[in-house]
Amino acid sequence: MSIHIDAEQWPMAAGCIGLAKLYSEEELPRTATGILLRKEILDTLAEKYVRELIEAFSIVKRDVRRLEWYARQAEKKPEQTKQCAADVRKSMNDQYKKVEQNFSETGECQCLKELMEELKEVKKPEEAPKIRETIEQYGDIMKTPFINEKLTLNFAKTMILKSFYGQTSILQPTFNSKSTEEHIAQIEADFIQPAKREIEFAQILEEATSHKEIITFLEEHKEYQPIKSHSYKPFKEILKQIKEYESVENIRKYLNDEWLPCSFIDGFISTQSYQEMIFSPLSFSKNKAVNFSWDFDRHLPVPMSAVARLVMFIAPFGMAFYSRRLGNEQTNESLRFAGIIISQKHFAEVIKENITYQKMRGKGSSFEEAIVGLLHESVDKAKKIKNSYFFLEMYSDYDMKKTLIDYYHMPAYLARYLTKHGKALDLLLHRDFKDSFFRTVLKGVDPKEIVFDYLRVAVTEPFHAMGAFHATRERKRILEAKKGVEDMTNYDKTISYVYYRGADVRKEMVNDRNESQEGEGVPYRASGRKKLEGIAYRLLNSAKAGNKSAFMDTIFRIHMAVDLEVPSIFVDSFREEGLDFDTISSAFIAGLLGQEQTNKDKGDVTNG
Repeated sequence: MSIHIDAEQWPMAAGCIGLAKLYSEEELPRTATGILLRKEILDTLAEKYVRELIEAFSIVKRDVRRLEWYARQAEKKPEQTKQCAADVRKSMNDQYKKVEQNFSETGECQCLKELMEELKEVKKPEEAPKIRETIEQYGDIMKTPFINEKLTLNFAKTMILKSFYGQTSILQPTFNSKSTEEHIAQIEADFIQPAKREIEFAQILEEATSHKEIITFLEEHKEYQPIKSHSYKPFKEILKQIKEYESVENIRKYLNDEWLPCSFIDGFISTQSYQEMIFSPLSFSKNKAVNFSWDFDRHLPVPMSAVARLVMFIAPFGMAFYSRRLGNEQTNESLRFAGIIISQKHFAEVIKENITYQKMRGKGSSFEEAIVGLLHESVDKAKKIKNSYFFLEMYSDYDMKKTLIDYYHMPAYLARYLTKHGKALDLLLHRDFKDSFFRTVLKGVDPKEIVFDYLRVAVTEPFHAMGAFHATRERKRILEAKKGVEDMTNYDKTISYVYYRGADVRKEMVNDRNESQEGEGVPYRASGRKKLEGIAYRLLNSAKAGNKSAFMDTIFRIHMAVDLEVPSIFVDSFREEGLDFDTISSAFIAGLLGQEQTNKDKGDVTNG
């Protein structure tokens, strides 16, 4: 029997993508909107689940990849060898304590201890290669199955699964000392067997010719006995309600009309409730889910089946995991987010896109880089994008009862912009501002506030002025795309001209100040750069407030001070047509704050 699992809701979509990573298309057929789940594949699912956890979240791969940075640093700057060796040893020691706690009598534990002692002696610059050798030996020891499996499972349960499912089943703290085989057996008992029983019941219900076949099946499986994996407690209540019926039709009618259906899979009855232990990020405990109750039944707020629960339990394999910084330059924190991409394409394509997205995020690509790369790969195959994309990012802390979810929708105009000019966003070299700029655009909000914040950083860090200029130009291109304009680069030359006018003013001010301070006995005057910073802050405040008069007053004053004419382009800011005030002001301030450029840099500004 094949069950169609619709991927309409994102937790189910993530579970379907996760299943597709574990099974081939032949074993798990893909449909336009989801997958076809067959009972036969459940025989191997528990073991595949645990093995994929170990492979996908291996602490050995994660640690070695992180430690190799210190090896490269020591090889690049040998004078830092002693510090790099100390940092590597400190990191190794954190894992050694866990190995010692669980496997203190093993030869591997002793080898790790000796390895760290050797690393303690690495101090001289010529000993830099020794760090890489030690890391390789460390990786070989930690790859030992009983070490890697134990530490990886505990890491994955604590850092990944707990945020999705709390402390249910294998996620109970007492399970941390259990073996890999015991984890597999527990998943089999808690998730696989209930799903199998429900699939069998659905098949009996569909094919039965006599009501006795249904009653007999329920009688066999009504009691919950952990030793007998074929028993299933929810069937006891179903049997109690239907055993008086004497025809298959009456039983089917009762279950269709009176028994609550599964909220996630068509054709299945409910046997449990959607609550925290099912999917923690989007659910409540039964006692707190009164507003979600069906027929005021507080014991069953959101009815669901064991099959739906099983699919949701595989959701982490269908999502990409990465760190994302929240906050601003002054106060911020990095949190582990999970992300998924959904589109209106055939679900087989959605699966492929998410696997690609996971690989790109796993290699360190930013949100923007991964999405643009994904779009370009799609364009190569389809030549144009007809479907809009939906992106979701989630952070959940079970202990704090805190969930953050960001939903992003990519309309057709933004997809068109990204396929033509998306690579230009790489020129926003400040990673956090690039990330904020892209997320703001995805929300359909004008990113001008991000541009202003970027410029504020450039006041004290002139290196970022060029990035702020590119953010200004890309903002205008996106606004043009939103209007439906075919050529999004209409204003590129004008924006570049305003930028260079800011650069001309900067040169004149800096040169004038430097010359006037030459010679002895000359009274102190602030440097040209210092003067520029004060003017830039004044212009930025006027631009953010939308105060065109104050902005133009400053523009006239600084042009008069350096004996330059005010270009007529600035008058456009007072007109409805032409270049808008936010773009003119941002481009000019970026030029005012910039650094001297090579001819190549100038070409990049002009051509984009």
